[in-house]
Amino acid sequence: MTSTILFEKLGQPNRISQHSKGVGWLYYYYDGKMLPVDSGLAPERGYIIFNFDLKSKYLLNVGEGHFD
Repeated sequence: MTSTILFEKLGQPNRISQHSKGVGWLYYYYDGKMLPVDSGLAPERGYIIFNFDLKSKYLLNVGEGHFD
């Protein structure tokens, strides 16, 4: 998969980060910071990150995680 195809399917990533082997596109699939303050739920963010080779623009790997 290339970064162009991913952009066409998912649109603009929430964050873009550079790393030693290329670039990471991070998409939130859950954003607790968008919930009302009185919801009582933790304001964490769940994400999926797609890492691309900077030269070829092909996908290197996919990861997931969350920010507190």
